[in-house]
Amino acid sequence: MKSAAVGGLMNRSEPLCAGNALTDASALRLAASAVLLATACSVLMAKPAASNPTSSARELAAFAAAKREWVRGSRASSYQTSRYLRGCAEDLTRAIAAGVDHRDAYHSAVAWLLQLAALPETSDTPAQIRTAHRDLTSLNRFFDTKNLYE
Repeated sequence: MKSAAVGGLMNRSEPLCAGNALTDASALRLAASAVLLATACSVLMAKPAASNPTSSARELAAFAAAKREWVRGSRASSYQTSRYLRGCAEDLTRAIAAGVDHRDAYHSAVAWLLQLAALPETSDTPAQIRTAHRDLTSLNRFFDTKNLYE
């Protein structure tokens, strides 16, 4: 059984399986191919920018950069999160400047991001916690991500 190349990561002449088990190298290439494909699909299926068939390359690139910052920030230490949120807001601001169709949604997302970035690291009030939860839910919907930061 020959392997299917995805993004040129897999060698077409090498069998995917050795006997009944994947070889370590084949398994790694298969996993890398799956990650590459999943990343490409998630960027292409991003709703706000991609829903506009006339979106410019600058708009799409700015949205993709913002989404990367959003996801990276969810994995960062809590003291670094605000840096990612501000970077994400800057990327969305560039998308707005490039002329996105969904300006109101982008402006709202920027406001939510900056509001979250301004929250203290610890000792949030109950009102701040509720606001943060509402903003995070809205941003997860905007970026089409599930349960990041929650």
